[in-house]
Amino acid sequence: LFNGLSPALLGSALSWGGFFYFYERFKPQESTAINHAVASIQSGACMVLLTNPVWLVKTRLQLQKTRRYKGIFDAFTRIVKEEGWLALYRGILPALFLTSHGAVQFVVYERLKSLRPPSAEGGRSEALVYGGVSKLAAATATYPYQVVKTRVQQRYPNTNSNFVGNLPAGEVARTLRCVGDTYRIEGLRGFFKG
Repeated sequence: LFNGLSPALLGSALSWGGFFYFYERFKPQESTAINHAVASIQSGACMVLLTNPVWLVKTRLQLQKTRRYKGIFDAFTRIVKEEGWLALYRGILPALFLTSHGAVQFVVYERLKSLRPPSAEGGRSEALVYGGVSKLAAATATYPYQVVKTRVQQRYPNTNSNFVGNLPAGEVARTLRCVGDTYRIEGLRGFFKG
C-alpha cells in the first residue's frame, strides 16, 4: 500500500521547492500569461533533469509485484548495477512534455481571471473555482504524458501486460514505441487509464 512513498515524498519536496526556486528566477518583470507559462516550463524542465531518477525509483517501487527492491537505496543501486545509470532517466521525454501541465494551468487560470475578475466580496471562492477548473484542464490535457511516462519507466518485460518484450534502446524510440503500442492495443482510452 505504501510502496514508493519515500521517493514520492522526497521527489515532491525536491520538485516543488526547486520548481519555485527556478520559477522566481525565470519569471520576467512583465507579468503576462505567456511569461508565466514560459517560466513554468523552464522551471519544470530544470526539475525534471534533476529529479527524474527519484520519480523512476518511485514508479518501480509502486509497480513491483514481488519484493524486487528492498527500498529506495536498494532500488537506486540495483537499477544502476543491472541497467546502467542512464536507466535512471527513462521516461524523461514524456516527463519534459509534462512540464506543459503547469503552463496550461497558469494560462487557463489567468484567462479565467481576465474574463471575469474576482470580485472584492467573492474573490476567494472565485479563485477556488478558477484554480479547480484550470487544474482539471491541465490534468486532462497532460494525462496521456503521465501514462506514457509511467509505462516507459516500468521494467520490461511486464508479464501482466499486453506489452511484451523489451522497449527499444534510446529514449525517443522507447517513448514512440510505447505511444504506438498503447494506441494499437488500447486505443485512445489507453492514454487515460488510471
